[in-house]
Amino acid sequence: MCQILFYVLEGHMRLFLQDPKEEVNLKPGEVYVVKPRRPHLVTNGGTTSLTFLVLQGVGEYDFVPLVSR
Repeated sequence: MCQILFYVLEGHMRLFLQDPKEEVNLKPGEVYVVKPRRPHLVTNGGTTSLTFLVLQGVGEYDFVPLVSR
């Protein structure tokens, strides 16, 4: 499993995490790393566009939807 890194280029990111429950707010130039298998949701926390990079390292892809369809 590999970590996921979020890097904000412009705008304001709201990152909601579970296990444990947490909210992280990021501005341009800020970074946050999510550990493998930790459920998370990314939203735009501002009134302008949000542009960010998502970097996932080498390893098994661990996407698990929070809601089944």
